[in-house]
Amino acid sequence: MAVVFFNTGPDAVDYVKIKAHVAARAGVNYWVYEMPVDASTIEVMSQVKKLNMNPQIHGILIQRPLPQQLNEAEVMECIDPIKNIEEYEKGQVENIAADALIVGFGNIITKEFINQMKRQFPYVSASRDFDPSYDASQDKHETLGEEVQAPRTSMIISELHRGPGFIKESMVKPEVSVLVDLGFYVTEKGVIGDVSHVLFDRSDLAIAPTPGGVLPILLWIMMERTIKAKQMIAKEELRGCCCLTM
Repeated sequence: MAVVFFNTGPDAVDYVKIKAHVAARAGVNYWVYEMPVDASTIEVMSQVKKLNMNPQIHGILIQRPLPQQLNEAEVMECIDPIKNIEEYEKGQVENIAADALIVGFGNIITKEFINQMKRQFPYVSASRDFDPSYDASQDKHETLGEEVQAPRTSMIISELHRGPGFIKESMVKPEVSVLVDLGFYVTEKGVIGDVSHVLFDRSDLAIAPTPGGVLPILLWIMMERTIKAKQMIAKEELRGCCCLTM
């Protein structure tokens, strides 16, 4: 696995280290390719194309959020589809029975993530404060105000980058029954997410917290996809060898 990394702060560094730890446990070789934070889109795409051609690399991950000057769509599109371990797979509408509100934008909640969720699941909306695809003429999303909610919202998925414990008890209405916390902050007390620990005492609220929760699962999925990509590439190479001998 190769990670294209931008050192945008301690959170980004720690997140890369956590991935390295998971990769080691999974038996996946892990290389970090650090790019300057002022790199151009062309420079980043050039690095990605080199990784596409590298036979030792079977999975490519772009560490996000990207520096503002980069064109994220162009960078992501130049990844070899077989090696793109972040590519979102097609799902079924019934996979999400609850009405979900996405609040945030960053490493996991990206423009592709938001658009894919909207295409696949009819009950998903995104806060316009954090949704880069928001178009006021076509859609109506809730803003993030004193309450984190949307009409009929029963699940919130967050990656806010507003500081640890930003989502307080007063911001979550009783109708919300599930919180998926994708926030990641390194503090003196350890790793903390978007959700205030006070909310953990609510018996009517199911929380996928940070640390723990969804993030470790996502990391293991990336390792699994890297291994599967290696197997797919090996099959293609074997098929090519067989064709040459015929």
